[in-house]
Amino acid sequence: MSDWEKLLTRELQRFLPEPLTGDSRRPRYAFYHWDDMLAGEFFEDADLDRLAALAEPQSCVVAGSGTSGIGWDRWAFDLGRSIFPVDDAGKIEALAGGPAADLLAAAHPSGGRAVVSGVELARVLSRHGVAPEDLAEDGMVMPIHVRVVTDGSLLDALRAATCTMDRAGLEPADPDAEVDPQWRAALDGIADPELRSHLSALFLDAESARAYGGEYCGARWPSGSEPVRSAAARVVAGWEFGEGQAWSVVVELADDHRPPKV
Repeated sequence: MSDWEKLLTRELQRFLPEPLTGDSRRPRYAFYHWDDMLAGEFFEDADLDRLAALAEPQSCVVAGSGTSGIGWDRWAFDLGRSIFPVDDAGKIEALAGGPAADLLAAAHPSGGRAVVSGVELARVLSRHGVAPEDLAEDGMVMPIHVRVVTDGSLLDALRAATCTMDRAGLEPADPDAEVDPQWRAALDGIADPELRSHLSALFLDAESARAYGGEYCGARWPSGSEPVRSAAARVVAGWEFGEGQAWSVVVELADDHRPPKV
């Protein structure tokens, strides 16, 4: 492990009930994210080939963009394994009729929702000649719950979720943001001032999280995360952002969760 990885292992451990060390190959972990801005913009530039592709596991540091701060523009997406709710597909003009029926036939239940993978969505769109950008017309949005490319280890999923891929990408928390009192002692224990300030933005109280960062849910599912629950054996760490505008979750993958067939 690099010095940076050793530092992260030690400091992120403060917020978890389980060790970050051990065999990184079993069990395997994943990181999912949703926000309304991504959902609103995704299909404007979507590509069927990318939607159908299964990304090879690799470090989020290698896959990421190398920018700074906390946000989805720092990650690479595994679109083939990302999750799309299709309960309301029939309301999207481009999908009404056969495409919507095929999507519902291919869907499986997840937390009370009907969902498909990116691979399955691409297959139906291709079969019916529907272009991804058609789904962005008329203000209709199909939500996307992105699977972020990581190497399968818990540490890599957590550093993607906290955007701590490297020191150069750290950004200080807003000075007006208030940390949740239950996490103040853990944050104060982080000796590295840059890392401490950066992480503070992910452990805010409910009021500050509305504008300045995230509220940590611990091992509790964030509100609205139902579509990804079928992929998981359990939740390890979750965050909620804004006023219901976004969430992130690190999960241990379910034993029977297999990559979708191409």
